[in-house]
Amino acid sequence: MKIKNQTYSFQLTWDVYNFTNLLNRDWGKQYFASNDQFGLISFAGYVSATNLTPQYRFNPTITTPYNFNNSATPGYANRWVSQIGLRFNFK
Repeated sequence: MKIKNQTYSFQLTWDVYNFTNLLNRDWGKQYFASNDQFGLISFAGYVSATNLTPQYRFNPTITTPYNFNNSATPGYANRWVSQIGLRFNFK
């Protein structure tokens, strides 16, 4: 719209973060393994008091070693987030 040689306009936006999760709830998930929450191997000790070769034990797990991110922050979210924006422009 133009008023007294000034141009004014409105701009409407709709942003969707993690759009693939909006289409299908199994898409767009972020998997992560915490630094110390999954012990794949553990220190078992040394061979003997004179032989200081370390020995390790492998710990297979039945559960999954990863989790889903539950953050609501758009950059880190597993679920989709949308926002509507309205901008008033003048020149």
